[in-house]
Amino acid sequence: MHGKYQHGVTLLEALIALVLMALLVSGAVSSVSSLLARHRLITFQHDIYHALILARHHAVSHGRWVVICPVSDQGGCALPKGDWNRGWRVFETTGSYDCKIESTGLCSHGGRVLLEHGPVHGEFRVEVNSHLARRARFNAMGFSHGYNGRITVCSRQSGSSLGLVVAQSGRVRKARADEVLPCNSGH
Repeated sequence: MHGKYQHGVTLLEALIALVLMALLVSGAVSSVSSLLARHRLITFQHDIYHALILARHHAVSHGRWVVICPVSDQGGCALPKGDWNRGWRVFETTGSYDCKIESTGLCSHGGRVLLEHGPVHGEFRVEVNSHLARRARFNAMGFSHGYNGRITVCSRQSGSSLGLVVAQSGRVRKARADEVLPCNSGH
């Protein structure tokens, strides 16, 4: 006679348990992956936000014009308009709105370079409207007359996007959903 109870699991029970665990793990990995992609997009949006806030704050605190512009292939500002995906530069200026770097930390016109951001990582894309295609410029009062507009950061991986709005008053804020520019995936 056999014992009262047999202990253990059958092969079928073990396989069902493994399948259920695999489904749970795959769902968790997918959720973590999309969460990380969203976090990278927010971080990248913050990089641009930081550059704009730095420019405005420096203009007000030092009583100088400060410009943030997309960088050209020649190393200066991309004029008359540029591709922000090549990177951007924040610099002091007294009238010249271009900044070719002559020596470490200085523009050819003598203004200081405050921040330099290299080319945008392939996962992201920056879109700007026509007002900011050339640059954003803040005066000693922090205003950005004529250089107001919208900037959108697009994630090629997740397809989502986030925006920033620069007002003529110089205020920089996160864009509402209806203010986010369309992402041009053709580049």
